[in-house]
Amino acid sequence: MEELQAKLDRLKWELSTENQRGSLKEAGKVAELEAQIAETQARIDAENNKQVEVAVATAQESIYNLFDRLDFDGNVVRLRDIMVNEQAYQMLSVTLQQAFGDLAERGEKNALALKESYANEIADKDRRIQSLLEEISVIGTENGKLDLELQDMTSKRDAAVRALEDKDAQIDQLQDQLSEAKADVERLEKDVQALRDAATAKAPVIKTTEDIKQETLDSLIPVTNIRWKENSKNTTYQAEDAKTGDTIEFSWLAKGKYREVTAEEAAQFRSEAEHAPESNGAGQEAPVPASPPLDLNPPELQFPPAVPDEDTTGGLAEGDAGGTVAEKTLEERVAALEKAVWGKVESAA
Repeated sequence: MEELQAKLDRLKWELSTENQRGSLKEAGKVAELEAQIAETQARIDAENNKQVEVAVATAQESIYNLFDRLDFDGNVVRLRDIMVNEQAYQMLSVTLQQAFGDLAERGEKNALALKESYANEIADKDRRIQSLLEEISVIGTENGKLDLELQDMTSKRDAAVRALEDKDAQIDQLQDQLSEAKADVERLEKDVQALRDAATAKAPVIKTTEDIKQETLDSLIPVTNIRWKENSKNTTYQAEDAKTGDTIEFSWLAKGKYREVTAEEAAQFRSEAEHAPESNGAGQEAPVPASPPLDLNPPELQFPPAVPDEDTTGGLAEGDAGGTVAEKTLEERVAALEKAVWGKVESAA
């Protein structure tokens, strides 16, 4: 009987588990389980009925034994002996047997029903426990996955923290190196500046070729349209002052103090002169007045012995060291004057 009840409980649990699968449950398996449950339940009912019959028979037999052994204060007598006649005995016996039999049958049925109820309740609790165990198993599996994920995340976090600490240490080291480099640069800049100051204080100002050329040009008087003055026998030049536009005259010996500019440059000079403050006008160089007629017969001059010079024009290098200017031709005397004044010979145009 207990084996049948255990089988019934197992079949019911399997049926409940299969029904919980919803649309995935197998219809054939469900039908088979239901058939096995019905068969097992029928067998249990048959066993219960058999137990009831046995209980009734046992109760009747007990009543018979009771009738044969009535104990009255230690005196044992039979019910048959104390009855008036056999008919009365049979009537009382049947009535008592029926009453006790019904009572025994009801008691047995109640006991079986209560046992079945307890069994169903226990089976239901077992199913609930099984379901809870399955849920616990699923939760445990999920918790295991979450634990693994948590461990992985913790490991990654720790690795990230270590990497960040390493980066911070590298940054601190680089910042220290940068500070040292900045200090070195500042020190080197100070040293270089000190060297520059010392070199500037000691070294003379060296002018470039362009500076010298520009200063030379700026020192010359700008003029336009340089030409020989008429009837001057090529001894006097005429030109227009680039700043004022006035016509000026100067000796051919003073030509090196002038430079000829273009009309555009002359216009720029005049514009600058017009816009310059009047106070600056006094500082401007006055035009060189026209040179008086050159005396072509100067007094005799005694020159030191001449040094041979391949660049001397007019053959001065071949002259007599003790000769005088009066003994030379006009061209030779002019060349000698140019050589003495300007260091070179100006060719007459």
